[in-house]
Amino acid sequence: MQTAPTQKLQLLQKATVIWDRIIYNRMNILAYVWLIGAIALMLLNVLRYIRLNIEIRKNGEVISCPETREYTELERYTNKKIVVRECETLSSPFIMGIIRPTLILPSIGLTPEQLDNILRHEMTHFKRHDILYKWFAEFVKCVHWFNPISWYVSKQIASECEISCDMSVTKN
Repeated sequence: MQTAPTQKLQLLQKATVIWDRIIYNRMNILAYVWLIGAIALMLLNVLRYIRLNIEIRKNGEVISCPETREYTELERYTNKKIVVRECETLSSPFIMGIIRPTLILPSIGLTPEQLDNILRHEMTHFKRHDILYKWFAEFVKCVHWFNPISWYVSKQIASECEISCDMSVTKN
């Protein structure tokens, strides 16, 4: 016959085993939820980038922009050849691509001064590798998708990159 303390000890051990299984299962579930969220956000970012690329190739055309050659020859910004595309559906200029940089311009008539300011701004982004910083911030945001601070920091990095480029271009 077992004594009362021995029975209590066995019950406590069984309860501990059950509790450990519950915790382990919940941790597994949380790990899967985190993994699904991170992968989903990463895929969403990649799909958005691919969709933007397709839109630019479909609605945009490669144009000759002698100003970029001028800047490249002077090594003012970069020694890489930069493709310039004009796109009707986009209203704001930007640069995309790290290996094959492409400058996207809106299909509105730009004055030489406006074009010069746009080139200086976008080439500053390129020279500073802001695209890499923004992609890294997006990656961190995807990994820490459950943390609102990561969303805020990612947005702030994008904003600070823009402000920094504006200040650099307008300092003189």
